[in-house]
Amino acid sequence: DAIVTLGEDTESYFTNGWEVTNFAETRKFTLKTNHLWNIKLKYNEGTNWLTVTPDKGSGGDNRGFTVKVDENKREEDRTAILTLTAGQVVKTMLIKQSAVPPTPGQIIFDAKSEALFAAGWSTSSSADSKIIKFETNKAWKVTTEYADGAGTGWCTIDPEKGDLGENCSFTIQLTANEKTTTRVVKVNLIAADLTKTLTVTQVGSDA
Repeated sequence: DAIVTLGEDTESYFTNGWEVTNFAETRKFTLKTNHLWNIKLKYNEGTNWLTVTPDKGSGGDNRGFTVKVDENKREEDRTAILTLTAGQVVKTMLIKQSAVPPTPGQIIFDAKSEALFAAGWSTSSSADSKIIKFETNKAWKVTTEYADGAGTGWCTIDPEKGDLGENCSFTIQLTANEKTTTRVVKVNLIAADLTKTLTVTQVGSDA
C-alpha cells in the first residue's frame, strides 16, 4: 500500500489551507512516499493562475513540488483545490488568494466642466443645456436630487450611465421655468465610491 508522509510545514498547509495575498507567491512543499504520485488542480474561480512543478514524481524520501501563484488583478477572491494522489492515498489543500484591493474611483473633468462643477450652474428661466466631459476609471452613473418645492422632471440627463474611459460625457437638459420661483436641482456624477455634485439653479420667469 502507498504511504505518504508530508513535511511538517506541508502538513500544516494541507490541513489548514494556504491563504495568499493578491501578490504573486511561490512555495515549496515536501513529502516522502513509496509510490508514484501526482498533483491535480481544480479551480473554483478563474483558470490557470497556479503552476505546479513538477506535477508528478516517483517514490523516495526527499520528494517535493513547488506551487507558483500568479498575481490576482481582479477585485474578487479566488480559490482552488490542489489534490495530491499516491496510490489509494489522497490529500487535498485549499488555496485561497485575496482580491486586489479596490482602486478608488477617479473623475477628471475637462476645464469647462471642472469650472462649472466648482462654481455651480446658474441660468435664466429659458430652456438650457450643458455637456459635461470627463474621464474616469470606473463605470459611472448620474442621479438628480430636486430641492423641496422645485418640482421634478425638468432636468434630464442623457445618458444616465456609462463605462469607464477617457472620453466620457453626458448632457444636462433643462426645460423652461414657467413659474416665477427659482428652482434648484443637484446633479450627482458617481464613479464607485466617488461622487461629484453640480448644483443647478434656474431662476423663475418674469411672467
